[in-house]
Amino acid sequence: MTRSAGHVTVHADGTRSPEKNRELFVLARTSDGWRIARYMFNKTAPAQADL
Repeated sequence: MTRSAGHVTVHADGTRSPEKNRELFVLARTSDGWRIARYMFNKTAPAQADL
């Protein structure tokens, strides 16, 4: 599981806002080596201090 935090910029109008995500990777071993079998993510609400 990973977590990321940063900002998202909308190039059309230049607006920028904070964003946080949590990610989950499920790996499977194949004859070619390890591969990502499933990937899920969801956005988390930024803390008030991050705004």
